[in-house]
Amino acid sequence: MDRIASGVRALAFLVFAVVCVGCLEPMPCPDGLVPGPSGCVPEDAGHDAGTDALAMGDGCVLLTFYLDEDGDEHGDPEMSTTACDAPDGYVAAGDDCDDGSRDSHPGLTETCDGLDNDCNDRVDEGLLLTFYPDGDGDGHGILGTTMMACTAPAGYAPASDDCDDASNMRFPGNPEVCDAIDNDCDAPMIDETFACVRNATTACVTSCGSMGTGTCSATCTAPAVCNPPAETCATAGEDDDCDGQVDEGVQNFGPRIDLGPTASRVVVVRTDMGYVAFMSRTGGLFARRFSDAGAMVGSEVLIHADASTRFDAYGLGSRILIGWMTGENLVGTVLTSALGPSTPPVNMYVLDGFEGQLRVGVSGSTAMFLFRNGNLGSVDGLRRNWPGLTSLGTSGRAIMGAADDFDATFASSGAFVAARVGSNVRVAHYATNGSATSPLDVGDLSPESFPSLHYTAEHGGVLAVAWLVDLAGTTSDGVRMQTFSAAPTGSLAPLETATLLPGLVRNSVPIELTYTGGRFVAAIFPFTSTSFVPTWNVVDVNAVGIPMPRVTTLESTLDTNTVTAIAAEGTDGTVFVAGTRSGGITRAYRRGCL
Repeated sequence: MDRIASGVRALAFLVFAVVCVGCLEPMPCPDGLVPGPSGCVPEDAGHDAGTDALAMGDGCVLLTFYLDEDGDEHGDPEMSTTACDAPDGYVAAGDDCDDGSRDSHPGLTETCDGLDNDCNDRVDEGLLLTFYPDGDGDGHGILGTTMMACTAPAGYAPASDDCDDASNMRFPGNPEVCDAIDNDCDAPMIDETFACVRNATTACVTSCGSMGTGTCSATCTAPAVCNPPAETCATAGEDDDCDGQVDEGVQNFGPRIDLGPTASRVVVVRTDMGYVAFMSRTGGLFARRFSDAGAMVGSEVLIHADASTRFDAYGLGSRILIGWMTGENLVGTVLTSALGPSTPPVNMYVLDGFEGQLRVGVSGSTAMFLFRNGNLGSVDGLRRNWPGLTSLGTSGRAIMGAADDFDATFASSGAFVAARVGSNVRVAHYATNGSATSPLDVGDLSPESFPSLHYTAEHGGVLAVAWLVDLAGTTSDGVRMQTFSAAPTGSLAPLETATLLPGLVRNSVPIELTYTGGRFVAAIFPFTSTSFVPTWNVVDVNAVGIPMPRVTTLESTLDTNTVTAIAAEGTDGTVFVAGTRSGGITRAYRRGCL
């Protein structure tokens, strides 16, 4: 009622003022006063600047005030009154957009609450967030139908980075556990904080150092068993499959290397600079160097002008020991691996009735010369200091008597000697101190060619002996190989006996043995029992003497008297084989990872 009464009075006053405007002559007012409804009033009691308030005669100025029910100092523009002073619950500003909420009025900072806080007719402008479907409730959603809201609605999450919205065990930031699952959504990595992925096939280091595969344990630790890979030339010189052999079955022979005219004897040695092939032919003893890869190095070198089969050579690191016969004089010298002089030639022994075969080698600090004494029919030995070749005693030591043919190989304790004696092959040990063991008969195996043998210190010391056996066309014909466990004292314990190339009945078959890459290699030039067609073969044999399923034929269309000498020398799985054909040419092949 008060509000209505006030309105009536104000209306009456306005009507009076309008009616009377122009009826009365305004009275002049002193300075500082202006005409008012009932006389002169102070100048500031009239119309206030910027308002429509009316001044009353008593000095009161009527102002418009607006109802402010929420007490935020901003009133409802639809609910106003006039008065000289703001009545209780009224304010001068009538700009509130929601007088029922203190959280909405002009000048208020917008917050994300579903209200128009700053009264600009927009709600939560610039503050709404995008939320994504989160089916597993792990706080991480996926791309799909989104919602805009201030806070996440039920079933929604603020991020769309879940890698599996059906599992609350998989989301970014989740700690990785050993379960073969990508817990932290950083694919392709799984169980990456552990050694490997649980129960998965994983890379591992084998017992021989190659990279193999195995099954990761249930606790994500390295495989208990690491299976080696297949042998490959990609890692040439390494034992990939952990069988103790290097590059077996994957090496190949390179192109043929022509070394010159027919030689009466060929010897190949290994040095720190590669291979050296020594050849005796018309004009003397010649040598030619080759790199590890089998490429020729430099020119052919004349070592001695005496053209004879009576020579031998032995390579050891940067030096080469050479022995040859000049007449009945045994001469020894030492060359560098580049074929330069190291120790000048030394006349060491005069043999009466020397019968051709000579073998030289080095055992520790002792150079050893072994030869067949024709008058005595024995295999004798001579020792010199290495590498100076100074005397350790000039008289020869009989190692084995009544021998037809022999060969020797060298260990740190001395030389092992194998000889054909009647229908037997016998093996003896010639020590660096000059003593010799009693010969051991390998057995009555009807040897038809002089034996070849080779010793390796690997596997506890293994000695291999090979020779041709002719038992009148039986299945035992062929190249027989016997391996022994060889003690430093020279005692032998048999390991394996095998026939390398069955069916061979031709005698005088050249055989050479070497050891390389964890296996023995035999270079053989046999004749078949049916056609007598010569074939030049290389056979791999494992460390204890069991033939491997790999026989390589180098040449198979030669005449029946082609090879008069053959030699083989290898290292790190490679083999360098050289041979000569009568009336023809001396040739070589290198087998390795090409």
